[in-house]
Amino acid sequence: MLFDEKVAGKEVGTFLLTCSPENWRGQLETVGKPRQPAPMYRQHYVCRELTYNWRSNIPDGHTILPMKPDLLKHEKMQIPSQVKSTLGEWLTIKDERFDDYGFVVVYENQVVAWATVDFVTSSSGDLGFETLPEFRRQGLGSLSAAAALEHGLKMGIAVHWTCAIDNI
Repeated sequence: MLFDEKVAGKEVGTFLLTCSPENWRGQLETVGKPRQPAPMYRQHYVCRELTYNWRSNIPDGHTILPMKPDLLKHEKMQIPSQVKSTLGEWLTIKDERFDDYGFVVVYENQVVAWATVDFVTSSSGDLGFETLPEFRRQGLGSLSAAAALEHGLKMGIAVHWTCAIDNI
């Protein structure tokens, strides 16, 4: 059970569990006891081939950079707290199997969009990406995600991601 002292203690308020295939649904009430699961329906995607030519779509004045801890050394670079936090976590991991990575979109010394691929194994990884609100609807999230997808494909992994089923 998830909420016994071995996995998640009483202080854990929420536990997100992604289940695939669908036949797991019948087991969630048992696994989650004594708490009642709250289903969140999500769409699952896997990239095995990239057809988007992201390099030809980089707007003037924007740059795509690998998301590496060195980014924190740029004194004038404005870096969102989520990116700083992720880079800080990556710095603390001392495991040679750690292959998580990411890419950022920079505009006027500010990271405005980023994509990370986490939980990388020899065959897959999970993509997450975000764009600052004032820079959305310009394709910048797609650029960072495409750079991350391309990198993963070159590494020989399938990149997965999910979103809410009603997220157009």
